[in-house]
Amino acid sequence: MKAVVAWAVKNSPAMNTLLLAVIVSGAACMTQLRRERFPFSGPDVIQISVSYPGASPEETEQSICLPVEAAIRPVAGIKKIIATAKEGSGIVSAELE
Repeated sequence: MKAVVAWAVKNSPAMNTLLLAVIVSGAACMTQLRRERFPFSGPDVIQISVSYPGASPEETEQSICLPVEAAIRPVAGIKKIIATAKEGSGIVSAELE
């Protein structure tokens, strides 16, 4: 390692040329990079959570999960729908294509 540093100190014109080459190649690569101001990153799963305090899981399923599933089933681009009914809340997850 010391030999490389000693060579760089002795050969300053070579180091200047090397530095210039790195800067030029960096500028050339920078012009070819794909840049976006706001890159697209859509969600893969949409989750709908509804609270129903004091309801049993069966009541939550009938009152929340089934109507929400029926409402989002015709939407294009949904691959899979998963509903979870708990005591006091219902969660419906829709996986997008």
